[in-house]
Amino acid sequence: MTLEERKEIFRHLLDLIFFDACPEIEDERLIGFYFFLLNSLEMRSEMHLSKDSDDFFVVESIVSLLSEFHSMDTYVLLQITKSHSNFRHTLKEKTGLTSFFIAHSIERFISAFQDIKQGYLFCE
Repeated sequence: MTLEERKEIFRHLLDLIFFDACPEIEDERLIGFYFFLLNSLEMRSEMHLSKDSDDFFVVESIVSLLSEFHSMDTYVLLQITKSHSNFRHTLKEKTGLTSFFIAHSIERFISAFQDIKQGYLFCE
């Protein structure tokens, strides 16, 4: 997979998970945002772990997908990225949490994602 393909798939994943493909982040800054996002999500994961929150499992699954998408089996990646509901189903299978909890957790992460993105744009 080329770097350009990875960038395109990363944008698709952002749109799929957070409903925001981040068009305001230029392609040459996308890799920096990728690492900033992963670090920010890891910090949120640790926060949820310390609070004994099940959101920990959701954020860890998102981090896992984002950090491993480039090395995943193409068929599996295609199945996950077909729709937001496929993505939620994958989270449900990975975490064992209910669909209701997954949906509400993702809503919370969409808001957190916007904060992370704004933080990146402010810092850069």
